[in-house]
Amino acid sequence: MGKREMTNLKDILTYSCSKYKDMSAFHEKSRATGKYEPVTYKEFYDYTTAFGTALRSELGLLGKRVAIISENRYQWMVSYLAVICGTGVAVPIDRSLSPASDVAYMLEKANCEAVIFSESKTEMVEEIAKGLPAIKHLICMDDIAGKTNIKSFWQLVEKGRELIANGDMSFVNAEINEKELAILLFTSGTTAASKAVMLSHYNIATNVTSVGSVIDLREGDVTYSLLPLHHTYECMVELMFLYNGASVAVSEGLRYIPDNLQEVKPNILVTVPAFLEKIIKKITLILGKDGNKSVTDMVRSSFGGNLRLIFSGAAQLDDKHREFFQMAGIDMLIGYGLTETSPVNTLLHNNEFSPVSIGKAIPGVEVKIAEPDENGNGEICVKGPNVMLGYLDDEEATKAVIDGDGWFATGDMGYIDVEGFVHINGRRKEMIALPNGKKVFPSDIEPMFNEYPMIKEAIICNAGSQLGKERVGAIVVIDNEYCEQALSDEKKPANKIVEDIINEINGKLASYKRIRAFKIRDEEFPKTTTAKIKRHLIKWEAL
Repeated sequence: MGKREMTNLKDILTYSCSKYKDMSAFHEKSRATGKYEPVTYKEFYDYTTAFGTALRSELGLLGKRVAIISENRYQWMVSYLAVICGTGVAVPIDRSLSPASDVAYMLEKANCEAVIFSESKTEMVEEIAKGLPAIKHLICMDDIAGKTNIKSFWQLVEKGRELIANGDMSFVNAEINEKELAILLFTSGTTAASKAVMLSHYNIATNVTSVGSVIDLREGDVTYSLLPLHHTYECMVELMFLYNGASVAVSEGLRYIPDNLQEVKPNILVTVPAFLEKIIKKITLILGKDGNKSVTDMVRSSFGGNLRLIFSGAAQLDDKHREFFQMAGIDMLIGYGLTETSPVNTLLHNNEFSPVSIGKAIPGVEVKIAEPDENGNGEICVKGPNVMLGYLDDEEATKAVIDGDGWFATGDMGYIDVEGFVHINGRRKEMIALPNGKKVFPSDIEPMFNEYPMIKEAIICNAGSQLGKERVGAIVVIDNEYCEQALSDEKKPANKIVEDIINEINGKLASYKRIRAFKIRDEEFPKTTTAKIKRHLIKWEAL
């Protein structure tokens, strides 16, 4: 709050590491001690400038594209800033991506000349590099013995320190063209359909300062890094925390989250609705068995006791879930955005709240509805410094989403109410068009399943035609663990459980929106690393 607007990430790095130099920037679990150990802002700056100097002067990567493939760790952020703050273009890659051919496709499309990776990705990266002669340097964040073809991250840091000590200030003094390409990010989806989004320093930095200007961030706050850093949302938010003197505690992985939260005791958690829904379901189940526990005590203790704020994004959060945490005294902040908009466009928070809304446009960003119908519904479009440069080597696709005045078409359908709050109906491509001209958006119906803990997840889709008419269908995954524990005395078959739930939901829906058919799926839906369901892989007729 009160800071001048920053327009490039190098200025943010320099500002933060000067102002907060003796404070902790990161907390990461040490293999040696088994405890979270701090990395100060000064250490973070020294690692970044040294590594960046080595990339630029020792390896000759000035102006080149460098991929980063790793689990969350502070070396990820060191690598990211070392590349974009004076070396070249960073290409963050989803570490969970498979098969290897998908990663190879992205590295080739981006024309990467170097790959920075963690030890767990060594075999895959080595194999890919054999088929991509453009890749000249492999750099591992961990020390690997006996690999002469792989350079050590830490040896390069030492080399960079040596170069700086001998007067090489090429990285430290490098000027940033803040509106040129700095980051290439691949959208989720099938490999062939995945586009490379081109972002600049200006895109990300203005989002950092804009979002940070409306959030209660405090020097010394501890945040917990749960979402993958290759995702623009997590990356931007971490940069925002660092800009404001907070520290980032790095998750060890999904199965360690409960233990990590008790060790770290964060003030702020950045997450997605799917994670929060699981927490609520577990707490509800425990409270059902032990009536002596209070919701507030259970919620606060689950997150370590110090949690003040939850920042949820990547998907819309059900109002009931938001209220659940607010009743426990935890503020909720809900962000809406896309990779193409760096990413945040709107925020919903306690000071300005409207039910079933994604909030108002953040400072500096405009939102409008394109071609609204008689009810004001149309495609949500945004304009501002956060809108991408375009898609790599795809002028046609770029022009299809960004018009001549700079408005970006999000692909989300919705409306803006009289108070300026933006409401989403759903994705244009997921909309079900019925023969009577009515339109059904899955996002209107899917949250209703959240009221039934025996349902793990559900999606609404086109169930195909019957007697020449399109039907609304539901594909449902049952939470067998919950049913076994909570419904152990009931002998109702799965089909009957789902049928009864759908009948209840249909009773709350307009007739044209009612679910006319359903199928039960045995396993969870495939998801992205931010827990979004990969709908393009789910086919009604395949079940």
